[in-house]
Amino acid sequence: MFVKRMIIISITMIISFFSYSALAYRKVDRIVVDLSDHRFYAYQNGRVVRSGLISGGSPGRRTVTGNFRIYHKRGSECYSNKFKSHMPYCSFFYKGFAIHGHQYVPRYHASHGCVRMYLRDAIWLYKYAPIGTPITVRH
Repeated sequence: MFVKRMIIISITMIISFFSYSALAYRKVDRIVVDLSDHRFYAYQNGRVVRSGLISGGSPGRRTVTGNFRIYHKRGSECYSNKFKSHMPYCSFFYKGFAIHGHQYVPRYHASHGCVRMYLRDAIWLYKYAPIGTPITVRH
């Protein structure tokens, strides 16, 4: 009886794992960046599947708002020649503006106009938000 119960529990855990994995590996449908809340939200089938802290552009270097799409991506080597700064796992959405990883993500706007997020979130978006993914940036 014990062996049968353990087999049933094991099968249930395997099915649960693969169900969760299937959700985790689907592509993101859209991304919303809320500059007022200092958060981003990634959606799959109308559900938020990941969110996190962001920091937008500082006064005088505001982050552009509107509806966009990711048009170019670079991995760990992403670098801004204009601002001479490393922007790992960048996803560009408008004329050089990008969502990218950064080690410092304060709860106020501190960037040159890009959307900073923690590196772990930028890597996740890099993997699951393909070129063409819609991005809404709002206040």
